[in-house]
Amino acid sequence: MTTFGGNGNPGFSGDDGPATNAELFYPWALSEESSGNFVAADTSNNRIREINAFAAVGRSTSGVAFSGSTVIGATDGPIDLTLSEIGPAAINGISVSGNFTQANDCVGSLPNGATCTVSVYFTPTGTGKRTDTLTVNTNGDLSSNTKVALEGNGVNLTITRILLFGNHELGTAVTKNVTVTGNTIYSSLALSGDATDFTIRSNTCTGAVTTSCVIGVKFDPQTIGAKSATLVITDSSGDPTSPQSVAARGTGTEVSLSPTTLAFGTVTTGTKERSETVKNVGTTLLTFRDTPTITGAGADQFSVMPCASPSTSTCLNASVKLTQNQTCTFTVRFTSTGDGVSYTNELNVSDNGGASPQMVKMTAMD
Repeated sequence: MTTFGGNGNPGFSGDDGPATNAELFYPWALSEESSGNFVAADTSNNRIREINAFAAVGRSTSGVAFSGSTVIGATDGPIDLTLSEIGPAAINGISVSGNFTQANDCVGSLPNGATCTVSVYFTPTGTGKRTDTLTVNTNGDLSSNTKVALEGNGVNLTITRILLFGNHELGTAVTKNVTVTGNTIYSSLALSGDATDFTIRSNTCTGAVTTSCVIGVKFDPQTIGAKSATLVITDSSGDPTSPQSVAARGTGTEVSLSPTTLAFGTVTTGTKERSETVKNVGTTLLTFRDTPTITGAGADQFSVMPCASPSTSTCLNASVKLTQNQTCTFTVRFTSTGDGVSYTNELNVSDNGGASPQMVKMTAMD
């Protein structure tokens, strides 16, 4: 807050002099004219007092902070801040140095109330917290400098923080890559946690790397259930965030579902049925907990058929227990409303095979 009129003492003095030296008595109803002049009712003196326009530059924020972290040498931004002209103000120059740069359309004088934009960029030259100040040089009557604090965080590396493998059948391996970007020297790589189901398949993050490198992590579930591991990457370049860690998550299942999507196509009238085949690919005796549920908007248009001829869901036979490589089926019926609506729903199968419930996408249009 800035005082631009009155010296704080009640009285009547100061006409034709600096407004901050004037005495007023119960000023009321301050109003700004288009010229930038202010008028106020000096109630106890029974007068209207005018304060001539003063030059100043306002700012939309006192500080600009770049969220997250930026790799050394990379550029983040812009973050825009707004400068506003008050009275006969002029901007003589805008300066910033170090890890920050700026671009602006704020040259010279602007009318009272006009605004302009300063775009701030962050390019860290080192690791850790980096600060600076953006300075706006003006002809301001109260201050010749308007300042904005700048802050960002520099790191040597950016990295994929989590690998989600989803559900996978036992003995079916899948590999996902971790990409590390930045200039550093790698000293070690380790995998902690479940090192049976997760392994390091490939690695180019060794020694000095100036741009980016890739680490391949393989998930090959040997038993059912949720699995997790942590990839730990250590570099020796003085990065305060070292070591870097990457979480790996996956679930092993003995249940194979085919097809992965039940596509009913366009059904303008009547009904249409499709079957989902369930196969036990493991050694545990596979049993089902209940009739599969159907979720999503329009779920009422789909129904799981019972274990009865002619539309037989053989998996719903109470005596069904699948040994290794045995199969059964769930039959789903879609009933058309004829309204030309597209449906995307899920069939959820609950069992003891790991990763339950397994989800199968279903699509249809009536």
